[in-house]
Amino acid sequence: MTAKFIDLDTYVKRNNLPRVDYIKLDIEGAELEMLHGAAKTITRCKPKMAISAYHKPEDLWTLATYIKSLRADYEFEFRHYRIDCADYMLNDNERAALRYFEMSYLVPTGCEKVLYCK
Repeated sequence: MTAKFIDLDTYVKRNNLPRVDYIKLDIEGAELEMLHGAAKTITRCKPKMAISAYHKPEDLWTLATYIKSLRADYEFEFRHYRIDCADYMLNDNERAALRYFEMSYLVPTGCEKVLYCK
């Protein structure tokens, strides 16, 4: 099975979209490449964006720097979310222990860092 992709700028042009208001990205490390393919749209529309920034150590810096190069008027916020590991990271004994001691399944993690752009 193969998949065909086009960049966002091409999609917007082909479909004569007058605006793009919001972009949300969590594409496993390809966020910067996608932003390159959306440069014209970002420059023209200045959409709000929520971008996962944890796949590569340099993501926070490179993503924000690139976006700022397109539009200097972007403002940034960063959030780091805890992840709920109840269903996929803990075994039955670990879940039982957390329940017994009334402890949360939410754990700090290097994942779930999100860069918000407005």
